[in-house]
Amino acid sequence: MSHREFRVHLVEKDYVAYNQFVMERSYGKSVSQRLSKWLGCFLILIGLLMSLSDSGLIILAIPIFLLGLFYVFGLTLLMKVSVKANLKKLLSQGRSDTLLGDVFYQVNSEAFETKSNSGYQGSYWHALDRIEETEDHLFVFNSSISAYIVPKRELTESEFEELHSLVNEHFAEANPSQLAEAPA
Repeated sequence: MSHREFRVHLVEKDYVAYNQFVMERSYGKSVSQRLSKWLGCFLILIGLLMSLSDSGLIILAIPIFLLGLFYVFGLTLLMKVSVKANLKKLLSQGRSDTLLGDVFYQVNSEAFETKSNSGYQGSYWHALDRIEETEDHLFVFNSSISAYIVPKRELTESEFEELHSLVNEHFAEANPSQLAEAPA
């Protein structure tokens, strides 16, 4: 059983990127974002109608209109900033040395394994949930909300291609039904 080891150095921005990635794709976020946009549009419409009326409602129309604009445009940005700020606060208050720093990812035919300051962890290929890639990271999900984070900046292009290829190959062999269900 051969294996290949890759060393990366995880920093705070990697965890921020992971959490924002998960938040962007969460069902709850998409539902709440759609609701806030509809509510915002409704408030904008009410504000406009109030401003067009002959009565003295113009004073109320402006804050309602502005609140509608906030719901449509500002809430998503506020959520992103909030996630980033809360994660930074969490990392600064706790023992972040177990999360940040050098991580050694080992890829072999049986499992995807990690060694770091926090110890050893591994997941058999058939137990992994999915593999996702962004412009800056590879996320190997071991559950629907937890993933191993691989920052691309830490590997050469050839190392990253090798890691990505090995991960995809072993995952595909262990999870053939998931590949059939994957969107084209």
